[in-house]
Amino acid sequence: MAGDELTPSEVAAELGVSPATVRRWEKRGVLTPSRRLPGEHGHRRYSRSAVDALKKKFAPKPESDSD
Repeated sequence: MAGDELTPSEVAAELGVSPATVRRWEKRGVLTPSRRLPGEHGHRRYSRSAVDALKKKFAPKPESDSD
């Protein structure tokens, strides 16, 4: 299912933020990696569903016409 996983840079590009913001969100528990790749550095991968959920959570709310 590697096609459903995104790197921090890919997540950042989709959400319009910096990769540093993605890392901060992880530290705060806003976004959790679905896995880390084996090896010394354990590169993070995020699931497509988690990124889509975050998009919905932070999407601008439509303005209501109160006229």
